[in-house]
Amino acid sequence: MTDIYALRAVRAPRRTEAADDSTLATEWSEVDPDIQTHVEHRWWGGTEFVPQLRDLVANTENPAGQAPALAEAFLQRPTAVTLPTLRGGVDPAATMPGEDGGEPVPIPGQPGLAMIDRFDRWLVTQDNEPEPADLDRWLRDAATQRAADAPPGIDDGDQRDDQERPLLEARGSLHGLLGATWSRLVDSLAAALLLPLQGELAQRLNRLLLVAGLVERRSSYRRPLTAQEISQLLACRTPLLPDPPFPEVLPPDQVELVRRATTSDLFVVRKEWRGYVADEIADIRNVMAGEHHDTRFIRIDEAEVVETTSSSTDSTSESSSENSDESTFTEQSKRELDLAINAKGQVDVSAQYSSVKLDVSAGFSADFSLKDSTDRTTEIAKKAIARAASKIETQTRQERTRRTLTRTELREQHKLDNPSADHVRGVYRWVARVDRFQVWRYPDRLQLEFEIPEPGRYLLEQLGTTPTRTGSVGKPPDFVLPEGGITPENYLGLAATYGATGMPEPPQPTVGTAAALALMAKDAGTAPSADYWNAPVLAQSVEVAVPPGYAVTAIKANVEVTPFHAIWERETSAHGGYDRQEALHTITATVAAGDQMIFDSQAGPGGGTNSIMSSGAQDHLVQFLDGHLHHAGAEQALVHPVVVKLPISVCLVGAWAGNVGVDLKCELTQQAKDAWVQSVYDVVRAAYDTWLREWRAEQAMAGSPATLAERSPARNAEMMQHEIRRHVVTWLLGESPFLGRNAVPAKAVPPARDNTPDINIPAALDSADSIQFLEQALEWANLAWVAYPYYWAGRDRWPDLMDLETADPDLGTFLRAGSIRVVVPARIGFGAAVLHWLTFRQPWLGGGCAPVPGRPMYLSVAREIRDQMMPPPDGEPGDSWEVALPTTLQWLDDKATGLPLNPMGRLGKPPHEPPDPLLGDGKA
Repeated sequence: MTDIYALRAVRAPRRTEAADDSTLATEWSEVDPDIQTHVEHRWWGGTEFVPQLRDLVANTENPAGQAPALAEAFLQRPTAVTLPTLRGGVDPAATMPGEDGGEPVPIPGQPGLAMIDRFDRWLVTQDNEPEPADLDRWLRDAATQRAADAPPGIDDGDQRDDQERPLLEARGSLHGLLGATWSRLVDSLAAALLLPLQGELAQRLNRLLLVAGLVERRSSYRRPLTAQEISQLLACRTPLLPDPPFPEVLPPDQVELVRRATTSDLFVVRKEWRGYVADEIADIRNVMAGEHHDTRFIRIDEAEVVETTSSSTDSTSESSSENSDESTFTEQSKRELDLAINAKGQVDVSAQYSSVKLDVSAGFSADFSLKDSTDRTTEIAKKAIARAASKIETQTRQERTRRTLTRTELREQHKLDNPSADHVRGVYRWVARVDRFQVWRYPDRLQLEFEIPEPGRYLLEQLGTTPTRTGSVGKPPDFVLPEGGITPENYLGLAATYGATGMPEPPQPTVGTAAALALMAKDAGTAPSADYWNAPVLAQSVEVAVPPGYAVTAIKANVEVTPFHAIWERETSAHGGYDRQEALHTITATVAAGDQMIFDSQAGPGGGTNSIMSSGAQDHLVQFLDGHLHHAGAEQALVHPVVVKLPISVCLVGAWAGNVGVDLKCELTQQAKDAWVQSVYDVVRAAYDTWLREWRAEQAMAGSPATLAERSPARNAEMMQHEIRRHVVTWLLGESPFLGRNAVPAKAVPPARDNTPDINIPAALDSADSIQFLEQALEWANLAWVAYPYYWAGRDRWPDLMDLETADPDLGTFLRAGSIRVVVPARIGFGAAVLHWLTFRQPWLGGGCAPVPGRPMYLSVAREIRDQMMPPPDGEPGDSWEVALPTTLQWLDDKATGLPLNPMGRLGKPPHEPPDPLLGDGKA
């Protein structure tokens, strides 16, 4: 099945017929020259949907935005040709509802559509190259059957002048047979091209139009077509859409190319190496008779790393315990007894009886004295002494020094010794590689053209990085500082990039420091012996140290002061003089920082200016707490930032005690910041220099003088093609940067023993359609490119590209290129799908899934493998020639005997051999 080649944006001039067989006009008007009696115009073109599009273009500002809705509506009509209509064969007797719900009527052009569909299937069985006689026979039989089976009401055209002419050559009969069919195909194709999901329908309608155009050409020529003409009309003809309404109604292309994608013969230049030949002289060494030349080159690289680890531990432990126990008991007893008994009898009786008086006296006396005294004294003193003293002192010092010395010595010695009597000379010649080129022609390819800037930039970086071996030193990245300089946010990343250790921590942008001053009056505070005239003054100053590298930029003071209570001689405002008052003295407080006053306040209720506090009421006494001075200051900026130390002075008048706290805001100075940046730079640069020195030493030991890690020419060619393919895919996907398709993500927390990568199945399915389409739809084996010089790259890249030298000349041309022109053809049978991708960026004609076996665009795995290894088989060989390309190799032999030739050369076989081969007949 042929492709859609130029349906999207080709503007075709109005014409009565196609100018030549390379184009297929889809719309024209003709007059039958064989009708002599009258003039009859016949119209070929869309009659239903195309006129709607013309009205849309003429009456709206954005026809491309409204055209898809009209196309959707048209394809729902019974006269539209859709995939269900074509699937399984076209029914020639299909009908549609009549007007206003009337009886069904035949669909216009349905018998002709059925005939074209059958004709297409027959052409496929003939491989699109039937014999001319077979073609005429099939068309004649089909036209005869069509005329016989034509239902009533179908106009077969005016055949009055066609009676003596064969049916295939009668224009009137042809128009009656295919006129309505042609209109339906053009209208349906115009609608399908506007919808992203109708790509397959557009491809099928395009093929049917080409088949119908083949019938029209047979009628116009009035002779049998040759086999070549039949093939050309089916495979190499470009349908032209009417203008207007095209291209105004087409959606904008999602992919823009350097040139519009067109179909033409593709010419590819293939090459192969044929052999090596000695070229111009590179150097001449002369050694005279008896002369001895000894050239020595010694290179020594030393890297010494000294690591010193020192640790010191001091531990002192002392304990003392004392306990004493002492007991004393004393007892003293004393007993005294005194006994004295005295007996005396005496009776005194006195009685008087009348005149008689009687006195009698009697008595007894006894004394007894007992004195018992006991003195007991007990004194217990407990004093337990257990004295133990222990002192443990431990001092440990450990110092370890590790010295690593890496010494790399490279010695090269070149001796030239001529003990003979003759002069000797050595001629060094450049070696040139002879390549044979040949042009191959591939007919009818849809070609996509790109202009790729600096195509070899990524490959150059990769080849410049020597693959590392186990335990070897990798090449350090180029030393590049961040764009914004070294900052606290990026210095650790910079250290990780270049392997730096011992990085100085970044200083904080702002730090704080504080000072507190406590002041108290020396007076005891008791009642004074005399009245106070002057209030006491409390003053103190201190110098606050500023952290190194910082400057004080702002300060805040907090003040708390208690008043002084005493008897004062107070000034009076009512009359001159003083009076005596007992009260709290008014407080005035000042705080100065350097030469700037940061606090100046007076405490006392009422805002009075008297020396003592007064409430202003009759009871003028002020409560003690009301007389306090309390101030929580706001931050104040210093006029001039202060470094090293800041003097703070406090003065309190009329205060008993006070407490002043000062907070200092210190900001990092630019000098300190620059010093930190410099120290970080020094550490990182030292680490980079060490890394670079070790890498160079290892390279010298490995004996790898080449700048680039080149591969074989075949491998180089493969890498270059893959790089160009990557650039083309990036362009077609419209992704910048192109990140590939990550369907095997890295594990966030890999198991300890299982590092097997897992496939993200949904991600793999999402990307499968695009991957397979872009790899299969383009004929990568015929990718052609030509390099343009280095000056088309950015000016900063010129020094890197201009002097780049490689052993493989093709690789050098690719890496030095500032830009390359690339042409990639579409695979045969994929042209419509590629154009659909360029317009809508949808694979597989918007069908949503890849084709299955048996479908036109299905490729087997075996076919893909073959196409990756070999060029397409339909190429036609052309001229060939040979060119000698310079290399960096040298040969010490003026006759150049022994240089290899290619025994597997295939290009330039007779009759296309080079007219003047550089290697004679080219045989190895």
